[in-house]
Amino acid sequence: MRPQRKAGKVQHRIHPTQNLRTPARFTRALLALGTLALLAGCGAGPESEVVFETRPKPMAKQAARDPQLLVRASGAISVLAVEPVAGGGSDLRLHVSASGGDLFEPGPRINRIPGSVRSHGEGTPVLLEGPGGKFYAVWLGRRGEGQRGNVIRVARSDDFLRSFGAPVELGAPVGRGPGPAFFDAEVAPDGTVIVAWLGPGPEDSIPGSSHVLVSSSADQARNFSAPVSASPDVCPCCRPGLEADAMGRWFLAWRAMDEQDIRDLVIAASADRGQSWSPAQPVPGPSWKIDGCPHSGPSLEMMDGKLFAAWYTEATGQSRLYWSSSSDGAVTFSPAEDIAGEILDPNHPQLAVIDDKLFVTFQGRDPVDEASWGASRPFVRDLSAGAASSPVAVPAGTGSSAYPVLSGLGAGRIVVAWTDTGDAGSAILAARGRITPAAP
Repeated sequence: MRPQRKAGKVQHRIHPTQNLRTPARFTRALLALGTLALLAGCGAGPESEVVFETRPKPMAKQAARDPQLLVRASGAISVLAVEPVAGGGSDLRLHVSASGGDLFEPGPRINRIPGSVRSHGEGTPVLLEGPGGKFYAVWLGRRGEGQRGNVIRVARSDDFLRSFGAPVELGAPVGRGPGPAFFDAEVAPDGTVIVAWLGPGPEDSIPGSSHVLVSSSADQARNFSAPVSASPDVCPCCRPGLEADAMGRWFLAWRAMDEQDIRDLVIAASADRGQSWSPAQPVPGPSWKIDGCPHSGPSLEMMDGKLFAAWYTEATGQSRLYWSSSSDGAVTFSPAEDIAGEILDPNHPQLAVIDDKLFVTFQGRDPVDEASWGASRPFVRDLSAGAASSPVAVPAGTGSSAYPVLSGLGAGRIVVAWTDTGDAGSAILAARGRITPAAP
């Protein structure tokens, strides 16, 4: 059954001159936004309004991309960034703000082999916090001198992100193979470090497809289990998604692939620490037939005992984002609901629980700016309010925004970070917002 499409309005909580440069354009924008507001006004339920600072701030003093956020209980903000190295290659460096995001200072380089980090939109580094003050960085890297292919490296910090130890390697290529390129990682509530990636498996699969492999560590990333194939016939270029709950269940999402080139999101669960997985359950929504690689993976999040999923599709002939939830451990799912409303070209959603609310950030184009062809920018939406909520535009830079991420800052505050790419190269920008009840 196709989900019912709901129109959404675009809330602009930024200075109007950032998007609308002439009085005539400002008038047209007000009329357009008023129409969108009327279309969205039929929803019910409390809506949270996010009011952002007027302009974004750089999170690194030099060129950088592919940020990952982590906010500690002290309020210190850490961002994991990929930085170019003179002469070629990239490094992985931590940048830290002890001032709540007013100023960021460079921290330790995490990779031991200079210039060895490899990162792309569906294979960006991951920064995780586990129990007992343990922190983990997970990233793709080229192998050592004279070796071919990528590996996944996992390094642990025992001193609150001041330094990282020697990494453990996963997913080494077989023979002269390329090794992993698409992955996700998570720390379960009990401290188990879980990594999932796409690669070859022990069984035959559809030509051109991959297996989704899972490995885990119960000793704080000192040793990892032998990888288990959770499923064959996986779309080979969309990273998987991982989540774990306090009941010991692990959840794994991926874009499946069949002989008819249907590439829809499916989710499986494991109750035995990844040794076996339930049959993959398709999430609701229209099926997408595509003879190609979407390069857009899912996002999973747990809240109040429910599993939430967000994903990208072009099944309706347009770029759309959907979300759904499961209350029974990924056995059944609620009907798929639209995320982006009237935002054009939305992609790369990321879910996050902030102050007991479910938020999503994604990139897209404002339907008004530059006659709908303005640069891609970040948006945020409070999904907890359901149809009553709508996307909020995040103040963006001068370039095009990609792969936004978000985190809570405590006390009703959030931060969104992304890669801003323009003529001068790439930079990591961030904008902070305050969550307030929407006005009547």
